[in-house]
Amino acid sequence: MADFGHTTIQGMMLLASWALALALVGATRRQGRLVHAARTASYAVAGMSTLSILVLSYGFAASDFSIQYVQKYSDRGMPMFYKLTAVWGGQSGSLLFWAWLLAMLSALAIHVNRRRLGDIMPWFIAILMAVMVFFCVLMLLTANPFDMFLVSAPTTGQGLNPLLQNAYMVTHPPSLYVGYVGMTIPFALAVASLLAGVNDERWLIAARPFALGSWYFLTMGLLLGMIWAYEELGWGGYWAWDPVENAGLIPWFTGTALMHSMMAQERRGLLKVWTVALAIISFVLTIFGTFITRSGLIDSVHAFAKSNIGWYFLGFMFLVLVAGAALMVWRRDLLRGDREQGAVFSREYFFMLYNWLLLIASLMVILMTLWPTLTALVGDKQVLRPEVFNRWMTPIGLALLLLTGVGPLLNWRVTTSQLLLRQLVFPVASAVVAGGALAASGFTHGWALTTMILVALALASMGQLLLKNLRNTRRVGAILVHAGIVMMYVGFAGEAYKQEKDVEMVRGKRADIGRYTVRYDGAEMTNDQQKRMLTTTLSVYLGDERLGSIHPARWIYFKHENQPTTEVGIHRTLRDDLFVALGSWDQKTDNAAFKLIVNPLVNWIWLGFILLTIGAVVAFIPTRARRRDSTREA
Repeated sequence: MADFGHTTIQGMMLLASWALALALVGATRRQGRLVHAARTASYAVAGMSTLSILVLSYGFAASDFSIQYVQKYSDRGMPMFYKLTAVWGGQSGSLLFWAWLLAMLSALAIHVNRRRLGDIMPWFIAILMAVMVFFCVLMLLTANPFDMFLVSAPTTGQGLNPLLQNAYMVTHPPSLYVGYVGMTIPFALAVASLLAGVNDERWLIAARPFALGSWYFLTMGLLLGMIWAYEELGWGGYWAWDPVENAGLIPWFTGTALMHSMMAQERRGLLKVWTVALAIISFVLTIFGTFITRSGLIDSVHAFAKSNIGWYFLGFMFLVLVAGAALMVWRRDLLRGDREQGAVFSREYFFMLYNWLLLIASLMVILMTLWPTLTALVGDKQVLRPEVFNRWMTPIGLALLLLTGVGPLLNWRVTTSQLLLRQLVFPVASAVVAGGALAASGFTHGWALTTMILVALALASMGQLLLKNLRNTRRVGAILVHAGIVMMYVGFAGEAYKQEKDVEMVRGKRADIGRYTVRYDGAEMTNDQQKRMLTTTLSVYLGDERLGSIHPARWIYFKHENQPTTEVGIHRTLRDDLFVALGSWDQKTDNAAFKLIVNPLVNWIWLGFILLTIGAVVAFIPTRARRRDSTREA
C-alpha cells in the first residue's frame, strides 16, 4: 500500500510536469491543441492527487502502521472520524492535503474559465502546474507521507495529539488550507495575464470568486482557531498573537486589500499595480505561513517539528518575489490606470489608504512575529508579549474601522463637501448617541469606548447603504460582510472589561465573580477506550436565580498522560460569558481549584462571523447581468 501511495506522488509529479511543458509550448507557439492537452493533463493531476490522498486515508482507516506517518498520528482506539482527519495532522500529510486542494482548485479554475481566458489560459495552466511540481518535489525529497519503517513495523500507533482531537481542530486546518491554496488562483491569473501581454477584466472576472472564496475560508479558519483556543486551551482567551495564529492573519490582511483593489480595477480601471502586486504578495505570504510553521524558525505549540523543508519554502518565496517584481517592471505599461486618481475625498483614495493600512498591519505582524528570531541573531533573544502586539495593532485596527465606516459613503472620483456632510449626518449622530449612552452607563475605558463609537458610526453607515442597494445582491453581500467584521469589534472591545480570578473550592462552597455566583457540586471520574475523564459540576446563579449547570473537565489520554486537555464549562449570553476551567482536583478530599473568568461581549465575535458568512453567500449570488454574461461565456 505504501509503495502504491509513493507511486501516486510520482505520478502527480510527472503529470504536472507534462502539463507544464505542454502549456509553455502551447503558449509560445500559439497551438490550441497543445493547450487543450495541457488542460486535460491538469485534470489528470487532480485525479492522481485524489487517488493519493485516498490511499493515505485508507492507511489510517486500516491502521496500517507500516507507514511511519500513520503510526505516528493514529492508534487503533481512535474514533474513525479522527483517524481520517489525522491525514492533515502532521507535516507530510498536510503537504499532501495541500497538493490535493491545489490540484482540485486548479482543475476547477481551468475548467470554468476554459472559454473566457483566451491567450491567458496556457500561461495560467503553466503557473499552476509549476506550483504543483514544487509541492510534489517537497514530498518526494523531504516529507513523503508514505515512508515505511525499514525493519519491522510497530503493532501500535502513537496516537494523535490530544489537543487535535477536537471538532474545531478537525475543521480549522482544512479551512485555513483552502484559504491558503485558494490564493494561488488569483496569483496565477494575475501573472498569466502579464505574461500574455494583456491586463483586461477577463482575469479579474475569473479571479474574483476564487479570491472571495479564499478570503472567506481564511477568515473561517482564523475564527475556528479562535474558538478552539477559547474552548480547549483553558486560558480564557481567543487570541494570543501566537506565531502560527499570525501565519494565517498576515495573508488575511493582504487578501482583504486584494479584494478592494480588484473591485477598484474592475469598476474604474484603477489600482492596477496594487492589484497585481497584492495577488503576488498574498500568495507569497501563504507560503511564508507554511515556512515559519515548518522551518523551526519560531517557537509555538502549534508548529510542526523542525526540519530542513523551510529552506525549500524560503528559496521558492525568493524566486516568486524576484520574478514577480521583474515581470511587473517589464509589463509596466499594462499596469497604468485607465483613469486619473480621484480627489482626497473619493472612494478610490480611501481604498488606497485602506490598502496601505492593511499592508502596514501585515508588515507589523511579520516583524513582531519574527522579533525573537531577529534579536537572537544579534544578541539575547527577546520574546514579545501579547500586550506589545495589542499596543501597536490597536490604533491600526481603529483606523481601519473608521475607514470602513466612512469610505463606502464617498463617490468615485470626487465627493462634494455638501454630499459628504449629508451622508455623514446619520452615522455621526448614531456614534454620538451611542458614545454618550455607553459613557453614562460606565463604559468608559478609552480604547473600548472609542471602538464602540466607531462601531456605531460604521453600522449606521452600512444600514444607510443597505437601504439604497437592496436590489444589488453583490453590493448587499459586501455590506453584510463588512457589517459582520464591524460586529466582531464589539467583542474585541469587551476584552477591556474582562474579569478573572482563581478559587479553591470544597463541595457546596460558592464563589462570586462579576454578576455571577457559582457553587461547586462535586466531581466524578469515568473512562473510555482512549482516556480518563475527570468531570466537575458547578451550579451557576444570577442573584438568587439558578441559571443551570456547567461541567468543567480534564481528559487524560492513556498514550499522552503528560498532555491532559482542558474541557471548559461556559454559560453564554450576549452580554458576557461565564467561563470556568478546572485546575486541579484532590481525590481524597474532593476539593477542586478553578479559574473563573467573565468575558464581556465575546459572543459578538462569533455572531459577526455568522453575518459575514451570510454576506459572502449573498455576494456569490449572480446578478441578472452576470447571469447573462456567464450564459454568453458558456
